[in-house]
Amino acid sequence: MNNESLRILTPADKPIYMRLMAQAFERGKVQKDTAYDENFGSETAGIWDGDQLRAAVTVRPFTVHWRNAATGTLSFGGIAGVATGIEARGRGYVDRLLRDSLVRMRDAGQVVSGLYPFAWAFYRKFGWEWVGEKQSVSLPLREIKATPEGRFVREVPSESARELLAPVYDRYCARYNGAFSADSHQWSDKLSHSDERTTFVYAYFPDGGTEPSAYLLWRYDSGSDAGEIREFIAYTPDGYRALFGLLHYLGTQCRTARVVVPATPPLWLQMHSWEVKTCIEPVFQARVVDVCAAMAQLAPPTDLPDGASVTIRVSDDAAPWNQGTFRIATEGGKIRCAPETESGIADVTLDIQAFSQAFWGAPALATLRDAGRVEVTGEAGYENLCRLLPASPVFTLDFF
Repeated sequence: MNNESLRILTPADKPIYMRLMAQAFERGKVQKDTAYDENFGSETAGIWDGDQLRAAVTVRPFTVHWRNAATGTLSFGGIAGVATGIEARGRGYVDRLLRDSLVRMRDAGQVVSGLYPFAWAFYRKFGWEWVGEKQSVSLPLREIKATPEGRFVREVPSESARELLAPVYDRYCARYNGAFSADSHQWSDKLSHSDERTTFVYAYFPDGGTEPSAYLLWRYDSGSDAGEIREFIAYTPDGYRALFGLLHYLGTQCRTARVVVPATPPLWLQMHSWEVKTCIEPVFQARVVDVCAAMAQLAPPTDLPDGASVTIRVSDDAAPWNQGTFRIATEGGKIRCAPETESGIADVTLDIQAFSQAFWGAPALATLRDAGRVEVTGEAGYENLCRLLPASPVFTLDFF
């Protein structure tokens, strides 16, 4: 007799859920955080066999910046805690839960989604694809020169940092698709003192004023002469110089510092050294949850006339509402998207993975076409789609 069921977890399920997480991610480490929590479970779906939790997937709701969204932001579903018990693997439980998560995100209005994959190929089957590029950089601190602006960098108490730094963070992150809004940003994690190490907060106050315009979060490594820049936030040349001036003096204690930055940081305009080491990686894996709902939340370019349109054909095995032909058109300063039921002829044909990459903005639609990921039969429609989905940088500072 099959007693399997899929349901949202409740607070009473926390101990068995934590045991599953310990097996999946902590190599069996005993979990101490099993106390009853009335807020636990509402974001997590699990497959149960009687009273045994076989697999679970969590969808965390966030708001992300989006350069060409009508409101400047989009609703985002973060996939986390994808886990199956050892004895239950290979039975399609995660397949079922990921498809269910897409329905839950669609119904919640979360038009885009992202995750950090254990294997890119696994999640690609369900429509998620890599988006954007980031750089993991090792900086030789003793090669960095002092700067005049560095005199205006001050330490900020971590307890009061969030309120002070949130406007700086939001202004910086508004330049990137997918960067969490200040309300969604994981401040408690970023500012916390954990692993027996202190997180130091430094902010740049131009001309010694009271309003910061750049900041840096710093941690010393344990047992080495290196450090970690947890966040490097600067959107003006003087802010960038000020933070580099601080790094110069941190170089009296540390040889190197690690930092993760967007794809095109102005690092080489601040310093030149063969000792700079850079690793380029995708930002994460993402997808569009609902094609038409996502397009409707974008603002068309002001110079694109009313009536400009494109017909696209999308394949999406994991989200059947995205499977088919859609007409996208500008109308009254908005973007309209609806299933195309008349001609059925598409200007552009692509799968949901390629559409998602184009929607996120990196890689750009033209790059995808050059790579053979997009089929074009109507050049005018394709050009309109390129205008509606321009190339954009993707970045995030949050892990979920």
